[in-house]
Amino acid sequence: MKQNYHVNANTNSHYRAIIRCADTSNIDLARRFSVSTKTIAK
Repeated sequence: MKQNYHVNANTNSHYRAIIRCADTSNIDLARRFSVSTKTIAK
């Protein structure tokens, strides 16, 4: 089933799963996904 995302959403469930499992720093992840470090920390 295709999931619809809000137009202002910065991340989706796939990106959040990658962020949870990542071993890199929040700064590196923020640059990779073009979001703030606060978003990554959430």
